Amino acid sequence: MKKPEAEQLAGLILAEFRQPADIQDLYDRIGNAFGESAPLARFLASKDRQHRRVFYLQSEKRWFSQFGWTLAKALMLFGLLVGAAFLLAKGRVTPDQAATLIFGASAFYVLVYFLSIRRHSGNARKIEEIRSGYRAELRSILDDLVREHGLDAGKYRAGEGPPAGGKGP
Repeated sequence: MKKPEAEQLAGLILAEFRQPADIQDLYDRIGNAFGESAPLARFLASKDRQHRRVFYLQSEKRWFSQFGWTLAKALMLFGLLVGAAFLLAKGRVTPDQAATLIFGASAFYVLVYFLSIRRHSGNARKIEEIRSGYRAELRSILDDLVREHGLDAGKYRAGEGPPAGGKGP
């Protein structure tokens, strides 16, 4: 990798510190500009790894809130109704006992709901840890580029803090 390419790559990494780019936009901007270089491969691998981890954790919550409860409520209600109808038809359960069954299923639903809140708040902490690790990887790649190609270290330290939006890459 030549010095102008190293400066261009260092600029992309510095821009990633300031405002994280969408991974597809990043691939489109890079194109074939750098050929096959180890720093570029490390940068793209780090970006891809961070993107996939965060996407998984965020999509788990979205899927669960969009589809999980819809399916769980429908299955639970169907199971309760069929079970209660079966037991009432056989004369094995009185209406008071059927109400207790429904209360028990409702209590289970509430317990699962509160446990999911706890899981999703844990996912938010994991996302922050992933982003922090990603920033450390970017810093390492940028430091290696500066050292190996004799770039101006002061220029590539600016803007290293979190972006104005408050969320890191």
